[in-house]
Amino acid sequence: MASIGYYRFSDAVTDQYEDAAYRTAETALLLVDNNKIDDYLQMGESDPQYQQVFGYLLQLREAQNVTIIYVIKPNEDFSGYYSVFNIPDTSIYTPWEVNSFHEISDAEYGSIYKRLYEDESFTHT
Repeated sequence: MASIGYYRFSDAVTDQYEDAAYRTAETALLLVDNNKIDDYLQMGESDPQYQQVFGYLLQLREAQNVTIIYVIKPNEDFSGYYSVFNIPDTSIYTPWEVNSFHEISDAEYGSIYKRLYEDESFTHT
């Protein structure tokens, strides 16, 4: 009986973390103008709008006590992506440069990004 209670508790905690992550992502989505992604990549930190959005995302990360918030733009064949916004807890991760390219080493991630991007899915766990 004790192990059944543990698994139910563990599942409930996992569900709460996933729900909080989705809510944080939905809020971040409201802060980033999807029509300006290419501008953000081109201008980067020299763009006042980029700096403003970065500040909002940083405040969101800190308020939600999450490790990292990032926005990426996949390349055409989904073998990698460009970093648009990368706001990690710098005590744990080193931030990526704006417009830096990162290859996806696992084809499964590429297919997940492709599905999220092409099907306009909003979540994946």
